[in-house]
Amino acid sequence: MVAESVMCGPDPRPHLDAIEKAGHAGYTHVCIHQIGPEQEAFIEFYEREVLPELGEGTSRRRKPAVKATKPAARASERARAGRR
Repeated sequence: MVAESVMCGPDPRPHLDAIEKAGHAGYTHVCIHQIGPEQEAFIEFYEREVLPELGEGTSRRRKPAVKATKPAARASERARAGRR
């Protein structure tokens, strides 16, 4: 099961424990990834519940260079850009 091998769910404690475990193992960076459709809610959860608990030295979210859109919209934008 996925839930047994990766951190998932709304409780920040397992996320924090996994990040801290990586830090104790010598990792200086961790990749946090949301595989579902609720990307913005996931990022807000980390901003609100996880990052503050990690303390100083944690990065704050950077503003995206471009606004994320649905994949079909991005594809049509690329197609229009190619026609210019």
